[in-house]
Amino acid sequence: MNVDFLIAEEIRPEAGNKLMVLGLFPGNIIIVLKRELQGALPQGVSAGLDRLSILATITGAPDGLHKFKGRIVDPTGNLYQPEAVLGEAYTKVGFAHTVIVELKPFVIKQMGFFSFEFFVNEEKFVYKFEIREQLQPPSS
Repeated sequence: MNVDFLIAEEIRPEAGNKLMVLGLFPGNIIIVLKRELQGALPQGVSAGLDRLSILATITGAPDGLHKFKGRIVDPTGNLYQPEAVLGEAYTKVGFAHTVIVELKPFVIKQMGFFSFEFFVNEEKFVYKFEIREQLQPPSS
């Protein structure tokens, strides 16, 4: 069994087994402009995204009913949020199954490497992504 991942601001299912992906984060890196972190936000308010979506595409799963769950682990090794049950589905050999996880809003409290731990039944697949800050380029 194999699981491939994508991370974007929004992922929507469409007709014909297609997906619309908006705001794909290349290289699994989410850039937060430093201006958004300092000065522009009131004291005690964290930066964030309106939404963050993670796509898990499962291939090579045996025929049968499979249960899905997931959790995000922050750079310090703590859970970003409690583990979530992501449903169940019957899969058939030779077909792909997709699971879209949407975090709305996605509050950014720290920079660094995060892990999305995705489970198919009890088998764990880990997807790493990074959140880093960058100075905003000067306006022209």
